[in-house]
Amino acid sequence: MGISMKKLVSALVVLFSLAACTPSPIYDYDSSVDLSQYNSFAFLGYDDAENENILSLDAGRAQNAVTSQLKLKGIEKVDADPDLLVSFDILEESELQSYGGSFGVGYSSNRYGVGMRTPERYREVKYGKLVVEVADSQSRQVVWRAQSQRKLSQTMSTDKRSVFINEQIDQMFSQFPQTTAQ
Repeated sequence: MGISMKKLVSALVVLFSLAACTPSPIYDYDSSVDLSQYNSFAFLGYDDAENENILSLDAGRAQNAVTSQLKLKGIEKVDADPDLLVSFDILEESELQSYGGSFGVGYSSNRYGVGMRTPERYREVKYGKLVVEVADSQSRQVVWRAQSQRKLSQTMSTDKRSVFINEQIDQMFSQFPQTTAQ
């Protein structure tokens, strides 16, 4: 039942090639702000008990993942007077996908040919892209922003959605600095 070294190396090359093709989140930040100075945060719009916003399943997953990542960076969630305000959203986007077309038959002889092609059909596919923004609570200006480039599909299972959101937020916050308070 041993795997040859050649097969193992080939499998690893394919795996790393696929991982390299996965688009990374994009980042933006205010270069004049020292992000390592912040020690506490609160979520904008969701922490207020009287707020009428209902936290969706995906928003709850995102909030838990962001809380975990900021905690790892040494930034604690607080109920009052936070240094940072965090907001997140799942931007809805769509694209057209073609299906059912491009079947062809042909014959060629002396530059003469006969061909047939079926018409292509299109359908709109909706998906989401996760965005996280971090703002200074005093100035209310965004100091750091990240957006996933991978697609959160409507057809993902519960487990896949959880894994997707956790992975994306983990990748996003890999570029957020550690605080000096740790």
